[in-house]
Amino acid sequence: MYAKRSYTLILEAWDQDNATANEGQLIERAAHTGMINPGAQWMTMQHNGPVAHFDYSIRVMCEEYYYGTGCNQLCRPRDDIFGHFVCDQNGNKLCMEGWMGNDCTKAICKQGCHSIHGMCKVSGECT
Repeated sequence: MYAKRSYTLILEAWDQDNATANEGQLIERAAHTGMINPGAQWMTMQHNGPVAHFDYSIRVMCEEYYYGTGCNQLCRPRDDIFGHFVCDQNGNKLCMEGWMGNDCTKAICKQGCHSIHGMCKVSGECT
């Protein structure tokens, strides 16, 4: 998933009579082109036309599990053979308790487990 930061937004105001099947009359059209980074904050915009005035807010949000200014960093929390982690607000992996490594697949053995003769495949154990 890759989100482009550039956009074009077209807003239209129509005068339409709901009592009839009339298509209505276009009162005002506003087109705005710009760039916006994904985020939770709304950007307030204004259009002052010859007939109408628009105040509106826009924002871009990444899809679930995607992060970054281009929504191109994937981080999907998991707790299985492929990893034991959650994701922070920037999409970085945070190992669950008892796990370490890049993908949080290396178990942290029980305290006191011998570094040469001991091992574990499950967090908190020692064989």
